[in-house]
Amino acid sequence: MNLSLKNLYYVLCLISITRGFKIGFLIPINSTNISLPSFKTSGKAFLLAVSQTSASYEWRDSRCNDAEALNQFINLNTSHVDIIVGPVCQDAITFVEKMATLWKVPFLTWTPTDEALHTASKTTLISTFGTYQDLTKVLVTVLKYHRWNNIGELIINISKTAYKSKKTLMA
Repeated sequence: MNLSLKNLYYVLCLISITRGFKIGFLIPINSTNISLPSFKTSGKAFLLAVSQTSASYEWRDSRCNDAEALNQFINLNTSHVDIIVGPVCQDAITFVEKMATLWKVPFLTWTPTDEALHTASKTTLISTFGTYQDLTKVLVTVLKYHRWNNIGELIINISKTAYKSKKTLMA
């Protein structure tokens, strides 16, 4: 059964009304890659969102490791979660997707995914960011539109001290 986001929303609302709703949160507590979400960077937003509902949640550390993410996915499934938010690391997404499809457990990630994970037989993955291929198509379209021939990549390496100071200022 292929659920659209709208249909999934209705199903989740019905589950929430009839028996309570349980969300599994499967992301690393820390991330070695500052661009990847972690519990330290996204946890407060998630907890705030959940606190505004009657939903309960269970968090598991995926460690951005495919084997650990799969193990924690199985633990969350054993806890009877209705949906899983995460994982955020590509290898972990690939492994979790296999079990999620088998057990029909929907999971949501907000990082780009591989196009191979979006087929008619794989209906449990919801990626709010789309695929790497989608991102590439958008980038090519922008380059062609502006008649740009070159692209640059800006990488900012923030030291741990500077990052902690930045977090303190933003809190």
